[in-house]
Amino acid sequence: MIAVAKNLIDGLEFNKNEDIYNSVINDPDVLSLINSIIYGSISSISTPKSKLLETQGLFNALMEQIHDIVEYRKAENLSKIQNNSNSITAYKLSELMDSENKKTEMEKETLGNLNN
Repeated sequence: MIAVAKNLIDGLEFNKNEDIYNSVINDPDVLSLINSIIYGSISSISTPKSKLLETQGLFNALMEQIHDIVEYRKAENLSKIQNNSNSITAYKLSELMDSENKKTEMEKETLGNLNN
């Protein structure tokens, strides 16, 4: 609601310290205009319908772009997590292989000492 009020409605201004959300909620005209942009109901609005439809189109395009950005960031973060996980797994496997090699060497040494 705040983003629509600040960016998509011409002529609507707020003071620097004004609580935008409360101002919108308490003004039925502004609230119905914002709801018409978000939810698409244009029947009871005095704003020209072509302007309202254009604003709704901008809002919908904006929401699609936001969705794309969120999905991209989710994929990017999952990739980083997976890479970190793979690095940790590779490190732990390397440690395990080193300890197994040391164990094998100690077994060989012990068998050599027993045979002498």
